[in-house]
Amino acid sequence: MDNFRKYFHSKEKRRQTFTSWVFKDDVRCNADALAEAGFVYAGNENEPDCAQCFVCKKSLDGWEPDDDPWGEHLKHQKDCPFAATQKSQLKWTVEQYIKVEKDCLTRIINSLREQELKRNNDEFKKRIQG
Repeated sequence: MDNFRKYFHSKEKRRQTFTSWVFKDDVRCNADALAEAGFVYAGNENEPDCAQCFVCKKSLDGWEPDDDPWGEHLKHQKDCPFAATQKSQLKWTVEQYIKVEKDCLTRIINSLREQELKRNNDEFKKRIQG
């Protein structure tokens, strides 16, 4: 498990990142709902309403107070295993948990494979040109 994903695996840790969230708790798109849907706060001066999924790493901004974080997450990242559950981690079945973990590990392995292929390709080009 990568450190980012491991650290933000708990909803409480994700929720703690939203200290500067742009909306109050009385709207649908509040900090708690975003954390529940897998997001951590990723805002900055230029994008104060940016949130990023701790699993698929998709960043979204341009949130509206009445947006549904689960719906927006799935709409913009259809292949996110976390968003696909559409429910709190506390309500997952064992099968859902295993599927999310398997998908996450597959993403990590594929990313590492791509990095290794790129490194090998770059090294090969240097040898040919060298």
